[in-house]
Amino acid sequence: MSKKITSHKNLSIRWRKDRNCFLLDLRPIGGERQNFDTKAEATQHAKEMFEIFESGKPATEIKPWTVEKGIEHYIANAERRVADPDDNYGPCSFTKQKCDLNNCAKLTFDGLALAKRNVADLDVDFIEEEFWPALKADTNTSVTALNRFGAFRQMIFYCVKRKQISVNVCSIADIPKPNRVDLWHNKVKKSMAKVNPDNLQLILDNVLPEHKL
Repeated sequence: MSKKITSHKNLSIRWRKDRNCFLLDLRPIGGERQNFDTKAEATQHAKEMFEIFESGKPATEIKPWTVEKGIEHYIANAERRVADPDDNYGPCSFTKQKCDLNNCAKLTFDGLALAKRNVADLDVDFIEEEFWPALKADTNTSVTALNRFGAFRQMIFYCVKRKQISVNVCSIADIPKPNRVDLWHNKVKKSMAKVNPDNLQLILDNVLPEHKL
């Protein structure tokens, strides 16, 4: 039998060591699970949501999602996918996407971290003219930038499904795609050992016959 909710104190607040945060579970009153840096913040939010619940309305969030909040919800959904044996989404993919999204969120534009921007305020011009160039500048290779962009695009798609933004601006933005094959060939070429012919002959002269090939 589920526990009767008569106070905000009946709502679960527990420490998540893997996320280094406090997890507040609002599902018993029609909300969702949310993360907070401190227990005091989680408790205060629980009080506010319980007051809404007591008024007869579900305790759903009325504030628009920030990018940080969008990532939080996306990651929570991704965790559920990892736990589902029928979903072809493994822990390695989850860990990489989480890392890529965190790297995107920390980028700063006009003194404001992307994490603090509202998802609904993102548009195609911002993605093409600011986000993508900043993403490339923050990475060593275009492929790394594209991987992070792909993770961010999937997060935005989740926000579209949750009606936080009307269209996936990342999908319609004109982003140049690097040729992965050419980049791989260039990387291999640069990493190949370049041995002087005289040194090579010296090596061959000093190895056993069975190893010369």
